[in-house]
Amino acid sequence: FSVDAVAVEGILDTGTDIDIYEFLGSAGDLFNIEVISAVSSWKTPAFGGPLWDVLDTNVRVLDGAGTEIPYYAGTATNDDEFETFDSIIIDLFLPGDGSFFIEVGRSVFAPGDTGNYELFVYRFNGAIPEPGSAAVMAAGLFGLAFYRRRRA
Repeated sequence: FSVDAVAVEGILDTGTDIDIYEFLGSAGDLFNIEVISAVSSWKTPAFGGPLWDVLDTNVRVLDGAGTEIPYYAGTATNDDEFETFDSIIIDLFLPGDGSFFIEVGRSVFAPGDTGNYELFVYRFNGAIPEPGSAAVMAAGLFGLAFYRRRRA
């Protein structure tokens, strides 16, 4: 098995801010994507961390052309998980090879929200990669191209 994970701290600090993360994937890769703000209580001053504003987030996964990818009966987007305003996409299979984008923004129900969040991404690939392949390259972040860019 090949399993990778990455955690990124982000901030949406203006009402129009959207964070976009690009990664390379292969058909059949299985992803779990979580955007967490509301449940980051361990980061409060009582635990030695900064006071975070709770951010009502939305997460989407797009293909290289900027189109939402299929996910069960709809597309890969989530506004609120079951218990909080945090967003989660569970068991997302990539439909093909190439570049994909994770878009983190605020919920349509809270368009002016600002605050911090953590993005957790877990990838599972049942194939065993060969040494030196892109799946085991040392970038540390999936061994894949994974970076953040912002647009206003």
